This record gives sequence, structure tokens and C-alpha cells, in this order.
Amino acid sequence: RKFTVDRNLIIAVQNGEPEMPAMIQIFNAHNAGLLSVGISASNRVENQLDGEEIQPLDSFLEGCIAAGLTNPEVLDYPLDFGMGLWEHGIISNEAYDLELKIHEILHPTVPTFLSENQSTPLRRKVRNRKCDVFAVWSHIWFERDVFLTKDNRFIERKSRLEKIGAKGIFHPRDFLELYPNAIVP
Repeated sequence: RKFTVDRNLIIAVQNGEPEMPAMIQIFNAHNAGLLSVGISASNRVENQLDGEEIQPLDSFLEGCIAAGLTNPEVLDYPLDFGMGLWEHGIISNEAYDLELKIHEILHPTVPTFLSENQSTPLRRKVRNRKCDVFAVWSHIWFERDVFLTKDNRFIERKSRLEKIGAKGIFHPRDFLELYPNAIVP
């Protein structure tokens, strides 16, 4: 099985939030080679606490390791001017079309692009929402099996996201309750 995790779960584990026990089980299964956990490279360009626009890959992976996840698959995403990482960017019409479909489902009232003309708060919001979109985009594009998140926006829109190719969107606790044997050999 191939899992995609939303970055909010890495942060939840680091902060000892309620999702931590379920995610530790899933990360341990990944670390043991029983399943594959991936995370979108777009998280490197999300709003950083230190004010930097791009988190270095080493720092990003150190955050994963601190949460107990070693060697995750770092998933590419559509190249986006203003948020792009050339080494992780995919350029195609199909990629852009899928991005717009996901954006319309998750964040229909937020602009789909960054602009220097946007206020700082709006730019931060757009950057954050686009990373949500890119996380689901990577999950669909790379045909992964389970998308784990604690963000209710994804859960509430699960059926619409499934119609465009997103498989298995779950809160980690719910996934383990429904599929208790999914992460054991």
C-alpha cells in the first residue's frame, strides 16, 4: 500500500497531538518496509515559521525523521511560478487541469495563484491553500492508495475528491479502526 500524508500529521506527531499514536503505527510500518509513506514536496514552500519561502530538503526530511518517519517518498507536484521547485515540478496541461479541479473542490473562494498585488495575509492564505491542493494532487497523480489528514476540509469533501481520482481519504484513527490489519505483515 502507498500512503500519502498531509503535513499537518507530521506536525501533530511532533506536538504530541491526538493523532500521534495512529501515525506512529503507520510510520513504524513504513520504516519496517511494510508500506510506503509519501509526502508532497510542495510542503517545502508552505508558510515557514522562520519566514523563508523555501525549506531546504535536508531540513524538511529532518522534520519527518523527528516525527518518526524515515525516508518518505518526496512526491513531485505541478510547477507553480512563485511556489515552484524545479527539481520537484511537473509541467503538463493535464497536471494543471487536475490542480484546478482540486482547488475548486477544496478552496473555491481563494485565488488559484500568487500575486505581488495580494496583501501579505492573502498571499500566506493562498500559499497554504495551494499546498493543500498540491498534497491531494500528488496523491492522485501518483495513484496512491490512502490519503491521511486531520483536516476536516478533506474529509468533508471526500466524495467529490474521489470522483476525480483521490483514493482512500481518512483521518488516521478512522483508517486504523476500519482496517486494523492494514499495516501488519
